[in-house]
Amino acid sequence: MVADWDVVREMFETASESAIISERFGTCKVVTLLRARSLPDDPLVIDGRGRLDLDGASEGDATVHVELDDFDVGLLSQGKIRLAMSIAMGRASYRGPVREFLRVLPTVQAINCPPPEVGQAHDDE
Repeated sequence: MVADWDVVREMFETASESAIISERFGTCKVVTLLRARSLPDDPLVIDGRGRLDLDGASEGDATVHVELDDFDVGLLSQGKIRLAMSIAMGRASYRGPVREFLRVLPTVQAINCPPPEVGQAHDDE
């Protein structure tokens, strides 16, 4: 579980270093506190006001709070979570305008689970 949480942290750190992903994430305009239920003292504060920033906000600035169970932390570390479904199924809880965070999360997840190549430039097998 700790290893998966470390991968999640690395995924968001990598995203914050990418100008394209950081700008897209910044359109959500919220500060999100992401926490694993089994690691309550190790939250991840994600500032999406203007760009993705992991150092620009504190826990008190968070307008969105998301808490994940271990299963969903594993899915997030693989870039395969569908957070809206996890919330609907009761595995994840939230407080605040979570839709803004849900809208941009796939841009970060694509780091660990890139979408399949499609289009005219793709060689079909």
